[in-house]
Amino acid sequence: MKRSVAFLSIALVTVILLSGFAPAQGHGKQKLISYFNSLPKQTLDKAEIASLRQMLQEEKLARDVYLAMDYFWNLPIFGNIAKSEAEHMKFLRLLYTRYNLKDPIPSDQVGVFADPLYTYLFQILVIIGSQSLQNALWVGTAIEDLDIDDLLKLAPQTDNKDIRMIYYNLCKGSRNHLRAYYPNLVKWNGSYQALFITQKLFDQIVNSKHEAGGVVFDENNKPLP
Repeated sequence: MKRSVAFLSIALVTVILLSGFAPAQGHGKQKLISYFNSLPKQTLDKAEIASLRQMLQEEKLARDVYLAMDYFWNLPIFGNIAKSEAEHMKFLRLLYTRYNLKDPIPSDQVGVFADPLYTYLFQILVIIGSQSLQNALWVGTAIEDLDIDDLLKLAPQTDNKDIRMIYYNLCKGSRNHLRAYYPNLVKWNGSYQALFITQKLFDQIVNSKHEAGGVVFDENNKPLP
């Protein structure tokens, strides 16, 4: 994660110099929780705990930045996806509750994180996104690019079915968010080259259809019947 954040930070600084949708809802949410509850509770190792800590803070970073962008630009996409990120945090906290883990987020206040790295990233993303609507949409696209990359890397690294299942469903939500941000960025004459996932995967996602909220993935990244 630190390498990814450092790389994103370099890209963000470059933007400063140059510039001066949805998780499972309704029936899908009920299906996700029901399937989650059917999976076994397994032993956690240090790497799995670290990944859960990372992803909860990363989802809060997304939520907080989008709330800030909503404040600056009052464009529905930011407020709507911020609500979706709040749902992502709830899904991750199902794992925190199940494994009796300490929540790494000291406050629900926007921009407050236990890890100073996320505080720094929040601040620089908000500075960039506040400069123009095009920048704000670029920031949203970059965050979703990072989220997808991290989730796809972390999911196969755990043998815990419940963690993998949550990660794959969060990834679906992030794909939908990317499908929302990128076309709006293009509409506002912006451009984006993939920073984390491959350009091939990025293009596949943004050129494919929105995935329905009722679709829930299992621990093998396969849609449940």
